Amino acid sequence: MPVTTEIKTVKMTQITLNPDNPRRITGAKMDLLIKSLQSFPEMMQLREIVVDETMTILGGNMRFLAMKKSGAKEK
Repeated sequence: MPVTTEIKTVKMTQITLNPDNPRRITGAKMDLLIKSLQSFPEMMQLREIVVDETMTILGGNMRFLAMKKSGAKEK
């Protein structure tokens, strides 16, 4: 069965964090990630947040949390 890939901008409310994601980020590391994304916004075009057909994140949970915490509305 062929896999299809589509890149699009969606409201962050449509995306769900992956509850099975083993990675966690808090405190100073989260603040550094937020600062990094704000100073280099092109990174989000270079490394998109990857979701499955149910809009659950497969890759990019920490970037998603950082964007959400910084007040972003779309990805």
